[in-house]
Amino acid sequence: MKDDILSRMPPISPRIDRGIRIQKDMIGQFKQYQKEKEELETNEKLQQRLYGEETLETLKRIERNTGDIAQLITLLQTSNVNQEAMLAVLFEIQSIGTAKTPEEADGMYRKVMEKITQTFDDAEAIDKLAGLSRMFWSGVKVYLKSKGIDIGEK
Repeated sequence: MKDDILSRMPPISPRIDRGIRIQKDMIGQFKQYQKEKEELETNEKLQQRLYGEETLETLKRIERNTGDIAQLITLLQTSNVNQEAMLAVLFEIQSIGTAKTPEEADGMYRKVMEKITQTFDDAEAIDKLAGLSRMFWSGVKVYLKSKGIDIGEK
């Protein structure tokens, strides 16, 4: 019976057939648009999440560095060590920031670490000053890398 109905239907006119094809193309284009929009939204969400994570990590580093500075001031004020010797070491630590090459930074870092261990016997002072030295040394490496200088990292 079904075959009878189909056989009795008039053929589809070329105009109607063309209209159906245009509608199918439009539906396909709309689906492609939706897919691309969803991909963009997913990428935007991923970028926002990564930005948020990077921002949080930066804030944590700032908090740590600020805490280190407060601890160094406390150490400078309360230490039994000669304040002039500590200030001289602090100056040398800061001078690591002037290094123009990774090798220079490494050399300055080693020199400062030697001076710290030779000048101080207080474990807390050595630990705080060594941490500050590492911070400056790492900061120089990040700076040099941002300027396109090879720092030997893979």
